[in-house]
Amino acid sequence: MAKGIVGRGWNLAWNHSYILGWVFGVNLVLGILATITPRIEIGSVLDKSLQSTNLSQGFDVGTFAMLLMKPDVSTGALIRGSLSFSWLFFLFMLFITGGILTAYREDRHLTTGEFFEASGGYLWRMIRIVLLSLVPLAVIGVIGAIIYGISTQIDNEQSAFYVRLVGIAIAVILLLLVRLWFDVAQVRAVAQNEHGMFHNVMRALVISLKSLGSLLWIYLRISIVAWIVLAVGLWLWTKLPGNQVAFTWLLLEFIMFAQLLARLWQRAAAISWYGQYAEEHPAAAVDFTTPHPAELSETPVIPDSLPPPEPS
Repeated sequence: MAKGIVGRGWNLAWNHSYILGWVFGVNLVLGILATITPRIEIGSVLDKSLQSTNLSQGFDVGTFAMLLMKPDVSTGALIRGSLSFSWLFFLFMLFITGGILTAYREDRHLTTGEFFEASGGYLWRMIRIVLLSLVPLAVIGVIGAIIYGISTQIDNEQSAFYVRLVGIAIAVILLLLVRLWFDVAQVRAVAQNEHGMFHNVMRALVISLKSLGSLLWIYLRISIVAWIVLAVGLWLWTKLPGNQVAFTWLLLEFIMFAQLLARLWQRAAAISWYGQYAEEHPAAAVDFTTPHPAELSETPVIPDSLPPPEPS
C-alpha cells in the first residue's frame, strides 16, 4: 500500500505543478532579497582583500571563518536578515496550506481565486494546528537537551560523539513522526471540514498511531530521496569554483527545487493515504466530524398539517 501511495502522491504533486511553481517562485524572490545584506557586508571586505581568491576559486573553510570574525562583517545582521526572510516564507506556506490540500484532495486545477479563497478559508485552522504542534516540538527539544547534557558528562570524546549521534537520530525520527502526525491533522481538517482543532489533532494522533508503520515508511522514503539530493548537491557545491557563479546558482536552486518538491510530495501522499484510509475505515473518518455551526442553527421543517391523535 505504501508503494502505491508514494506513486500516487508523486503523480498528484507533479500534475499540480503550478503549486510548485508558486512556492518556488516566492522562495526565489525572498532568497534574492535575503542576499542583499550579505552581499554588501561581505563585499565591503573581500573586494579589497587578496584573501578573496581563496573563496573565488573554491570554498576555503578557514578563510570563510576568518571572514566572519572580522569586525567589518556583522554576523548578527546576516543571521537576522536570513531569519526574517525565512519567517516570511514560513508564513506564506502556512497561508497557502489550505489551498494546496484542497487542490490535491479535489484533484483538479483550481483557479487563482479558488486557490487563495481556500487558503484564506482554512488559515485560522492551520494556525491553531501549528500552535498545538509547539507542544510536542518542545518535548523533543527537552529530550535533545537531556541527551546533549549526558554527552557532556562523558570523559571519552569518542563515546560522547556517539551519544550525540544517537541523540540526533532520535530527534530526526521524532520530528518526522510529529510532521506526519500534524500533516494528517491538516489533511483531516480539510477533508472533514473539521472546526475543533484540538479534537482534530487528537483524532489525527489516534489515526496516525493505528497506521504508524505505513505512514512512517511513506514519509521516510520521500525524505530519504530529499536527503540524498541534498547531500549530493552540497558535495558538488563544494567542488565548484567560486567564480562559476551561474553554475553555482543553478545547482543551489536545483537543490531548493528538489526540497520543495519533496515536501509537496509528502503532502500529496498524505492526502492519497487519507482518502484510502477513509474508505477502509468510514467510521473513523465520518463519525468524529464536528458539524458546521450553520448546520446547527438551521430551523427544522414542520409540516403544515399533522395527523389527528389516535384515541387512547
